[in-house]
Amino acid sequence: MKSRANIWNIIGLFFATRLALIFVTYFGYILLTQDKYSGTPVDITTFLSSWQQWDAAVYVRIAQFGYQPPFDFAFFPLFPLLISLIAHLLPGSWNYLAAGMLLSNAALLGALFIIYQLSGEAAGEQVARRTLLYLCIFPTAFFFFAAYNESLFILLTAGAFLALQRQRWWLAGLLGGLAALTRSTGVLLIIPYLYQLWLVRASFSNWRKIAWGLLPLVCIPFGTTLYALYCG
Repeated sequence: MKSRANIWNIIGLFFATRLALIFVTYFGYILLTQDKYSGTPVDITTFLSSWQQWDAAVYVRIAQFGYQPPFDFAFFPLFPLLISLIAHLLPGSWNYLAAGMLLSNAALLGALFIIYQLSGEAAGEQVARRTLLYLCIFPTAFFFFAAYNESLFILLTAGAFLALQRQRWWLAGLLGGLAALTRSTGVLLIIPYLYQLWLVRASFSNWRKIAWGLLPLVCIPFGTTLYALYCG
């Protein structure tokens, strides 16, 4: 179990790195895009527009207007679907992008707690703390701040691994299926699922229990299959 100090350390790391990205965005906008000595304020709309780049713009557009085939089909549906659901609760013309960024950051915070649990059990608290630190300060960690699906995928994947360790097969299958609806590589969670099942095979007393452990595995490719049928 995580102590209260560890919980606050994780939350502190999360907000410290978010604050650093906000400062980088603010000063980057002033120094690189504004005229010298400009007095133009950096409002929330300007801040958000700085992060509506590349794939983030595509996810936001899909969430707002739906898929435009064929190129949009490369972007799996769970992340834009959740953006759309959250955006209806937010006011303003930038609610879809704001929803995407809120979702990405909230998913990262949840992933940090799960990864801490996984790495702590595997290698101790010191390794767990370093794992979270390196994850948050890695040069490409800014993707976890933008409206990208990386944070959501890590959350679902880490959750699936934790469920496998706890032998909660249906939860692992469900999280794996959602991961497969988030990114195409989510379907590869079939491999660790089968591996973990093999490791604990001695705990199954008969074939009926083995079949019960295998049945949730169907949920993982079901996510990819469902999306493929939709694209078809």
